[in-house]
Amino acid sequence: MTTYVTDYVVIGTGLAGSAAALLLAKDHTVMIVGKGKPQDSNSWAAQGGIAAAVGSGDSPALHAKDTLFAGAGLCDEETVKQLTQEGPSVIDFLLHQGVPFERNADQTLSLGLEGAHAKPRVLHAGGDATGAYVMKTLTEAIVKTQAITTLYDVDIRGLLWHETKGAVGAIGVHTHDDHRESDVTIFAKKAVILATGGAGQLYARTSNPEGATGDGLLLAQSVGARLRHLEFVQFHPTTLYVEGFRPFLISEAVRGAGGRLLNQRGEAIMRDYALGDLEPRDVVARAIDRHMRQGDQVYLDVSAISDFERRFPTIAATCRSVNLDVPHVAIPIAPAAHFMMGGIEATLDGTTSVARLYALGEVASTGVHGANRLASNSLLECLVMAKLLAQKVQQQPGEDLDEMDFAKAKAPCLFEANRADLQKEVQTILWESAGISRDAGGLRQGLQRMQRYAKAYPLQRPVLAALFILEAASKRPQSIGAHYRTDGHSNRFDAK
Repeated sequence: MTTYVTDYVVIGTGLAGSAAALLLAKDHTVMIVGKGKPQDSNSWAAQGGIAAAVGSGDSPALHAKDTLFAGAGLCDEETVKQLTQEGPSVIDFLLHQGVPFERNADQTLSLGLEGAHAKPRVLHAGGDATGAYVMKTLTEAIVKTQAITTLYDVDIRGLLWHETKGAVGAIGVHTHDDHRESDVTIFAKKAVILATGGAGQLYARTSNPEGATGDGLLLAQSVGARLRHLEFVQFHPTTLYVEGFRPFLISEAVRGAGGRLLNQRGEAIMRDYALGDLEPRDVVARAIDRHMRQGDQVYLDVSAISDFERRFPTIAATCRSVNLDVPHVAIPIAPAAHFMMGGIEATLDGTTSVARLYALGEVASTGVHGANRLASNSLLECLVMAKLLAQKVQQQPGEDLDEMDFAKAKAPCLFEANRADLQKEVQTILWESAGISRDAGGLRQGLQRMQRYAKAYPLQRPVLAALFILEAASKRPQSIGAHYRTDGHSNRFDAK
């Protein structure tokens, strides 16, 4: 076993963890531990961009209003205000780091329009490769920062916990380049930061990378952290739907640029909705799902976007790889699991209910997304949380733990390596019972099946995370946002 000691251990290699590590490393040592590499994260794959009120005629108040509308009444209003007010400052941080955001001819920042935004406020880099450009910039900065150590290909199986001090470290298994495995223990003098991302890989169709199996939820819960709102899983309306090809995200920005959702007869499927193709994601995903259940195929027509290949080079190249000659032919699409609004209960600076344990990014439930996330607010949340965490620990440094504290630590639970066969079963059950549309019978059946799996495999994280989602969904009888019950009253008007 190899043992490491650092001030902060960050578990996760996406934007939230990377930004936090850079900010904390000004005064502390930081170790980033990842199940995969930064290129394997959701952040790296993000296409849509980062929303912030930096344009003329826009304001944090307007951004907050749109965020609250999308969240369907479940957002924490004060937290949303704080998020949107911090937006311009974190964009300044990225510009200072060297992120090459797109600009207009007059060198002002180019801003795109996306679903449920009243103003163009989404910044992009590299067309539809914003996440890759941002992450590449921060990863290069991390490599140059002496106070940061990175250890990739580590599956964290448990957190170390001290009965009076809280979270003090983590235990995992490191898979080396030659496929050897070795145990690792990381002790944190200051705190453990969970930035493990979401749980999309618990569903049969998802835009998420392979590592998104809800691990952070189980790690936090094992040391007593509170979880909440796990029933709220966002399904992105538009992912490439080609047989034999994994779902590939077609950015919301495509519809913001003029893309239209049509059925096979060329009829606009969102024609009866007030915002048309730019309704919030939950509304659009349900409309597409309903048409597909009726036997229709739904397409994204991009023929009206004259500079499609320049604006969306990644999407264009991917479509052509499956013989779709965009923009001359429409893109066959279908919804897929994309983002979890629920997670570890946390404030916007990452504070959880467990001492010395912070949660950042998608794994956290801060109240800013409510029942349905506004497009391009996810990367914003990652950056704002990282900034506020760094500010908090600077103002409230706290005591350092030492070897005597570490000696008293224990891991309340050590999970097993995820089994692919069980995860496949989980994906099928969740897609069928807790997917885009839900009802009491389906939830009950799914919950009973998952309870049997959990009893048989009590240390399998995908099984337990799926059980938590089903339990939460079963307890909320009314529809709200992404949690849509066909047998429950809805708080958001759907035209069809």
